[in-house]
Amino acid sequence: MTKMHTILVILGFLFGFFILPKIVHGHEWYDGDCCSDKDCAPVTKIEKSNDPNTDIMTTRNGTYMIRKNGGHSVRPSKDSEFHVCANPNRIICVYVPPLY
Repeated sequence: MTKMHTILVILGFLFGFFILPKIVHGHEWYDGDCCSDKDCAPVTKIEKSNDPNTDIMTTRNGTYMIRKNGGHSVRPSKDSEFHVCANPNRIICVYVPPLY
């Protein structure tokens, strides 16, 4: 085995052991009482609405009107990004970064 081959094997092992699990299970930290991984998704777009107490947040699951103090649970995000957990009937909770 050459030195380059050994380095590539080690890098492949490190990627598979440390990086790949974070990509595949990146949001396993969602709280079970909120919805776990079923209905939660990272926010891909945030827009301001005409109402200063409402933000429009879009995820892969849909677009939601998020009212500050809107009756849904607000929780701290563990990756400093916004996430919305919702089902077709209601917003269950919103994960927000610090200082939001």
